[in-house]
Amino acid sequence: MSEFENKKPDENSQERDPLAHKSRYDPLARTNTPEAQSDTVDGEIKIKSPFLSKLENFWYHYKWHSIIAAFVIIAILICSLQMCTKTTYDMYIMYAGGTDVRMTAESGTESHFEKLLSATRKYVPDTNNDGERNLSMINLYLPSSEQIKEIENDPSGNLEVNYSVIAENTENFEHYMLFGEYYICILSKHLVDEWTKNTEAIPFVPISPYLPDGAKVSTDATQAREENTYVLANQYAVYLYSTPLANKPGYNNLGDDTVICMRTLSELNTRYKGEKNKEYYRNSENVIRNMLADKAYE
Repeated sequence: MSEFENKKPDENSQERDPLAHKSRYDPLARTNTPEAQSDTVDGEIKIKSPFLSKLENFWYHYKWHSIIAAFVIIAILICSLQMCTKTTYDMYIMYAGGTDVRMTAESGTESHFEKLLSATRKYVPDTNNDGERNLSMINLYLPSSEQIKEIENDPSGNLEVNYSVIAENTENFEHYMLFGEYYICILSKHLVDEWTKNTEAIPFVPISPYLPDGAKVSTDATQAREENTYVLANQYAVYLYSTPLANKPGYNNLGDDTVICMRTLSELNTRYKGEKNKEYYRNSENVIRNMLADKAYE
């Protein structure tokens, strides 16, 4: 027997088969299959998911694309929800004047504005056939210069002029007088006077065509209310106190200088929302006739 056949390997020999006693955790024994991939960190075995690996790779290459796409999707969802919950109005009416028609009331009672809104809604039809009669009513407190002086000189000292609110309301009023769907206007006469000084660009139409057929008409501002006569402030406005609206809830809190008038459908209006604005105008003509004749929509 040769020396090679009789020689037994020593336990401490370094000549043993390098693969004979491989641990299954030996890095050299790991396969390259995805299912067997793992990492060893500080003696712990961590299996690395192929899905997470792909996700990490995708995020590395397309991070900003994903962020932008997510932003766009969220924006679309928000806009869609707003469109679904947005109220579609059948009529737009603007009040602006020296009477402070407050939006809220004390002690839980109905506010002057709520009364005004409720009384006006009775004349508004369901123009869009959605089963509801929704009215958008703008409320702008705009006292005259004389009224402001009275407040400033109030001996009690309890009244105060909020100039910032008046400035904001003035800006909004000017916008609505030039643009938008608020054709029916319930205004203090001083506002109408200011907007009719320039005869080349009067924003109102004559009011007489919207009065009831056969109605008595007068231009005498002192005309008694009980005479059942519509008193014109000028050719563009009729005094509220001379109309059937005068005793309606909300309307009976407005000043005697309050008038009702109708904005014209100008070229600016037709450019803004085009045919849709023309439809608003035609609907407004019907509603102002109903209001001045006290003809509630059934």
